[in-house]
Amino acid sequence: MRLPALPRNLAVGSAQENSLEAGISWWEGLTDPGGEGMVVQPLRNLTLGRLGVVQSGLGGRGREYPRLVYGPDDLEPTNLERLRSRAVGRKRSRTRREYALGLQALRLLSKVAPLWQRYLWVFAILALESDAVDPRL
Repeated sequence: MRLPALPRNLAVGSAQENSLEAGISWWEGLTDPGGEGMVVQPLRNLTLGRLGVVQSGLGGRGREYPRLVYGPDDLEPTNLERLRSRAVGRKRSRTRREYALGLQALRLLSKVAPLWQRYLWVFAILALESDAVDPRL
C-alpha cells in the first residue's frame, strides 16, 4: 500500500479555524488510504494547561482503527457512544506519571548523577508500565 506524499509533521494552531481545517485535511490524507493515524503533541515540552501538565502525546487514529481493534460492528452509532463513554482516566493518569518520571530521569542524566540514581527513575517507569491497563484505550 502506497500512501500519498504528505509532510511528516504539521503545526496546527487550535485557535485558528483555517489551521484546524488544514490539520483535519492532513489527517484525512494520512488515514483515508489506510494509514494508521498520527500523534498530536504540544509544540513545547512540559506544557501547562488549566488542569496541570498537558498530556505529552495523544494518538489520532484512522476511521478504521475501532473496527480493527474492537470488531466489525464497532462503528455502529450505539457502539460509538460506548467508545466515547469509555473511562480513560486511569490510562491518562499513568501517562502523566510516566512523563514526569522520564523528565526526572533526564534531569539526573544532565546533572551526571550516580548511575544508581538514574536507574531508580527508569525502574519506576517500568513499574508503571507493568500495571494492567486496557491496551485498546
